[in-house]
Amino acid sequence: MNQDTKINFQPLYRVTQFLALIMLILIPLQIVIYVIAPPPDTVKGFFELYQQNPFFGLLSLDFLY
Repeated sequence: MNQDTKINFQPLYRVTQFLALIMLILIPLQIVIYVIAPPPDTVKGFFELYQQNPFFGLLSLDFLY
């Protein structure tokens, strides 16, 4: 049951490296967005935010990651 097959993990390593770099960019960006426009305190506030700007509504719910 010993198989001498070699699996090439190089493409997987490159994808994970790329995704880790993207996360290092997205996390500070999400912090800046939270500081500039904090999420509403009430459910009604979320509905009003979605009516005004759906994209900011999604960003307030951590849409980026």
